[in-house]
Amino acid sequence: RDTPEKLQKAFSVAFDANIGMAFDDAEARWEMYNEDESRIPFLVDSINFITKGGLTKKTLNCLMSSNTGGFKSGAMCSFACDYIRQGYNCLYLSFEMSEDKVLERIDANMMDLAIDDVKKLKKDDYVGRISELVKKTQGKLIVKQYPTSQCNVGHIRYLLDDLKNKKGFVPDVVFFDYLGIMSSLRYKGDSKTPDHLVLKAISEEVRGLCVERDIVGWTAM
Repeated sequence: RDTPEKLQKAFSVAFDANIGMAFDDAEARWEMYNEDESRIPFLVDSINFITKGGLTKKTLNCLMSSNTGGFKSGAMCSFACDYIRQGYNCLYLSFEMSEDKVLERIDANMMDLAIDDVKKLKKDDYVGRISELVKKTQGKLIVKQYPTSQCNVGHIRYLLDDLKNKKGFVPDVVFFDYLGIMSSLRYKGDSKTPDHLVLKAISEEVRGLCVERDIVGWTAM
């Protein structure tokens, strides 16, 4: 007779220590309201002003442009450079450009050179400059390319675990370049599903990953 009750107790065990916030826990809530929110700042004062000091973790942020070639990827590469200069770790995921093309933009920004001028550097000069930048830069950057429309948050979750276990690398910021050419875990190649529902699902899945891994997420549309 008591089997259902025993089963109910057994299945009530959870591994999540956080089971919610109670209304009567006013002291803890006051502390949360008044603590300084941990933000990752920009190196551009005007953007810091707009964002009240930078972006908070567990968020997905999107650059918008109505034009193809509207410098969305260029802006994200620039943000990545600013973050690693400040000591933050960045993971740049590209679903369109190759890894070397992304790093080409990063090199030009870090060296304060035009991309064409970076290509003209002799090997010893190039390697020497990068070595000096690595010594001065506290943050780390890893760039990974996935085939267009072949990557979803499951692949990224696996990559994050792999980077942590094999390289000890845990990113503070992840760039998803870009949202519209990712795939969804929820809708797997279903051509009958409207595009806006697929995009909504991808956005929710990526934002959920940002919350799960405590990162700032950047993308573009």
